[in-house]
Amino acid sequence: MTHLIIGVTGQDGSLLAEKLIGEGEKVIGTFRRGGDYGNNDKAWRLDELKIKNLISLEPLDINDIFHFQKLIIKHNPDIIYQLAGNSFVGDSFEAPQSTLATNINSTINILETIRSLNMNTKVFFASSSEIFDSSTFEVKNETSKMEPLNPYGISKLTVYHLVKMYREAFGLKVSTGIFFNHESPFRARNFVCRKISYNIARLKVSGGPSFSLGNIDMKRDWSSAEDFVDGICLIVKKPGDYVLSSGNLTSVRSLLIEAARHAGFEPKFKGEGLKEVCYDAITGKVLMTISEKYYRKIDTPGLMGDSEKLEKSTGWKKTKGINQVICQMVEKDINRIKNKI
Repeated sequence: MTHLIIGVTGQDGSLLAEKLIGEGEKVIGTFRRGGDYGNNDKAWRLDELKIKNLISLEPLDINDIFHFQKLIIKHNPDIIYQLAGNSFVGDSFEAPQSTLATNINSTINILETIRSLNMNTKVFFASSSEIFDSSTFEVKNETSKMEPLNPYGISKLTVYHLVKMYREAFGLKVSTGIFFNHESPFRARNFVCRKISYNIARLKVSGGPSFSLGNIDMKRDWSSAEDFVDGICLIVKKPGDYVLSSGNLTSVRSLLIEAARHAGFEPKFKGEGLKEVCYDAITGKVLMTISEKYYRKIDTPGLMGDSEKLEKSTGWKKTKGINQVICQMVEKDINRIKNKI
């Protein structure tokens, strides 16, 4: 089978490509047209996983439907995975127009291409837990109220409705995965878990100044990205809309503690509010400070997901908890820094 991964250089795309290649599948991967996929900043995940030369890489402007149609006709993929787009919640407040345009237009372009060409291709779209109503602490599943509070969530709710409409109105084999937070050693550094793992590793290996976080008592439903990739592969076999989550809430504070302890520190806290710091009780060195600039303009409370539908429909199982994942991230970052990767 031929698999087309849109956004193959991202965390989920690279891990999905690794899994499919390991199973002997043919993988076509796209990168943003105008970018240099050979640049380490763009393709570092593929390089680390040693799979870049095993993927047929294609430039793509996903907002250009004619360019996308040429790509589809050229490769005629059996399955398409749309994992690209603007995905950083904080940035969506600064660039709401581009967030909405990129995430929504790319979805329409894919759906319209499959429909107009009368293709039997299966398509997976990544949505987000940011689509849910956060005014209640009820566990969220596929039937929960959806009322996002940020531009990114609004764009992903539109994706969800478009995919559902095309599946029901035109019979397309299209699916949506409603992703709660998911992490791996291949997460970008601007996401809080990788920011923690990288900086704790840096402080352990080479020292240097402390790093800053925002609200460390923020809680999220965090999972393993590798588990989610397994879920994606199961979902495309049974089209529908599915929540992918751990079903547990974990605070940033507890992840910081877990990461620091794994690196050999003895993390302690002192101070309150913006003056709170995390320090190493062994050396007295400050590891982390609080900065107001990392607080979100509108922050949703911790939402917990329910993946019962996915588990019962496909047999999906979670294999790693977030504490295990954050420790793997610290170990990987320590090795990267030591080997200057």
